Amino acid sequence: MTLMGSAGVQAREIAFAHGRKRTLPPHTSVFVAGEAAESVYYVESGFVKIVSPTADGKELILTFVGRGAVFGEEALFGVRKREEFASIVEPAELWVLPSERFRQYLENDAQFATQWCGWVAERWRRMERRLKHLMFLSHRDRVIHALLDLAEEFGEYRGATVLLHPRLSHQELAAYVGATRETVTSVLLELRAAGLVVAARRRLTLVAVDRLAALVGRAPPHIPQPSRAPFPGLRELAPSLPPH
Repeated sequence: MTLMGSAGVQAREIAFAHGRKRTLPPHTSVFVAGEAAESVYYVESGFVKIVSPTADGKELILTFVGRGAVFGEEALFGVRKREEFASIVEPAELWVLPSERFRQYLENDAQFATQWCGWVAERWRRMERRLKHLMFLSHRDRVIHALLDLAEEFGEYRGATVLLHPRLSHQELAAYVGATRETVTSVLLELRAAGLVVAARRRLTLVAVDRLAALVGRAPPHIPQPSRAPFPGLRELAPSLPPH
């Protein structure tokens, strides 16, 4: 999820003012479980996956974060060590901010803090919904819901079809829905045969979003027309920032 409105503008302003920029290729680790939680991260471009290691040595992808999002926020709430790890899915530009500096902004700006907490709550609400899917739904329905969730968060209209971001392997999608790679491949083949999905070179395209949503009794996701334009002038939109 992207931070929207003045909160998104201010988060980017804070990152630029106090952060350290990192440009990272795919498969690069950002942080690992057990590492000290001392920073938060702002995504200027690209995609990152947040992963929880399982007891049997596998991984469960909790969420993906993309342009305009902040992650690693557990460092703001007294967590001393990371319980998850984060790694790059698509080439990314990140800003690394000291958690103490970001916390100061939250403490000094009630409006920013309110919008920020609302954004965090919504992201956790979506994650909780998806974890319920893992517990109660069939593998087929998990995959369909995951595709619709990705469309809602990162989908891009290409004519009447919806191109999904980020690029995912069948193994990564399996880790996202709590299934095996073979199961995910089988479901995608079934959906492709029904004319609902096209999969090629780690790129998924939804051909008939309404029909796909109907299979799981869900309303079609709202997919806004994407904007790749630069952010608006930060100084004009952002509220006054406290000094360094």
